[in-house]
Amino acid sequence: MNHCPACGFSAKPLKEEEELVQDNQPPLAAYVTELRALWVPSEVPILENPPSVLEFYKHVRQNRPVIIRGLFDHWPARTLWNEEYLRSKAAHTQLTVDWTPNGRGDAVVDPQKSTLSKNPSATASYFVQPQSVKMPLGEFLDIFLRPVKERTGVHYYSHQDDCARRELPLLFEDIDDALEIAKECFGNEPEAVNLWIGDDGAVTSTHKDYYENMYCVLKGEKHFVLYPPSDVMFLGEKEFPSARYQYVEGEGFKVVPEVPERMTPWIGYDPVLIDEERKKRDFPILDMTSPVHCVVREGETLYLPALWYHRVAQKGLTIAINYWHDMVFDDRAAANNLFRRIGSECPATFVELLK
Repeated sequence: MNHCPACGFSAKPLKEEEELVQDNQPPLAAYVTELRALWVPSEVPILENPPSVLEFYKHVRQNRPVIIRGLFDHWPARTLWNEEYLRSKAAHTQLTVDWTPNGRGDAVVDPQKSTLSKNPSATASYFVQPQSVKMPLGEFLDIFLRPVKERTGVHYYSHQDDCARRELPLLFEDIDDALEIAKECFGNEPEAVNLWIGDDGAVTSTHKDYYENMYCVLKGEKHFVLYPPSDVMFLGEKEFPSARYQYVEGEGFKVVPEVPERMTPWIGYDPVLIDEERKKRDFPILDMTSPVHCVVREGETLYLPALWYHRVAQKGLTIAINYWHDMVFDDRAAANNLFRRIGSECPATFVELLK
């Protein structure tokens, strides 16, 4: 059992039958115990029908995720969007597509240890972004018709820069400019509307966003692993120098560090893929996290509150739209910064274990 006398945390998982707060718990440990018991959900609730603005606001006010069915049933895209329709509408439209050796874009990589991307001049672990390549939508969709073994790397349309409005105005006609209940509750128009197209090969590593997120799945299904903002204490977020993948013909993918150096805060491993033996040996405090798993299927919308950490995968070819609304920087942001500082300064957390 790993124990930190400074904050009172132990790697021992809490049991349901334990008292909400024990008298001998240090204040911070007691706070986390109460947080898990009173606020962190064991599962993401599903609303069978679109809620009223007031009903939705209750979830927003509680800062907890929820899945909503039927919120965009009126969109033409709900019934029209498939590969054949996308080709007929915008086959020649140029897209900015993310390209990686293994589908892990925006993830921490050690170029010296990776078998998929090497760079003799890279001497540290890097936060590596995908290579961006231009191609027509039709050519991009053709990739998914080929067997995985015949593909070079993994292509994923996930350019998070308002790409649905900026690159695909012809398809944007088939969806709403915004979800009305989101506009009402958040008090603003979407900062960005993004389109996501990819398959099983692409995985988004665990991270947080400073946006209120409305994630709508039109085809396929998305698999989310969510962590509440307070889990930053146990996830070991730290800063890594930034880099980008670059494909070189005949050599494969290389990791090219940014110049000048730019640091990016990120989680440097995949909490989902750690086996039990390694977790006990190297990451014992991971047991203190409160992961929540959910699947968002066709016709469903996930409200993902700002600052919630999330890992995302998909099953089969999946098409989704998400709306990013600016968050309000209030006590939630201050609390997240506090938890992050605790995680970075407490020697029993991942930040120290990973050094």
